[in-house]
Amino acid sequence: MNTLQPTALCVDEFHDEGIDFGVPASPHVVRVRPNDDFSLTIAFKTGEVKRFDVTPYLNTSEFFRELADPVYFRKVLPDGCSVEWPNGQSLCSDTLYPNGIPVGD
Repeated sequence: MNTLQPTALCVDEFHDEGIDFGVPASPHVVRVRPNDDFSLTIAFKTGEVKRFDVTPYLNTSEFFRELADPVYFRKVLPDGCSVEWPNGQSLCSDTLYPNGIPVGD
């Protein structure tokens, strides 16, 4: 089950610099593919690939509601420690990684 509130901090960018905040770092997103069912297939820096269901976020706020448009949803891009859409909606790897379902090889 996905957490409905995305986190604001991506500790991985600090972790790469060797700073230890005592919080496990989530890996950077290297690729993202939108799926027709409003999920994302995400490749992480570790080589792991996970599927993340975005549907619980579509009606949480006006800000995320735009993601319900399939054409707009497909405009997602990786942005280091998150995935992001053109109008600023984003989900951090600290939400995506632990809540994503591993995709089999």
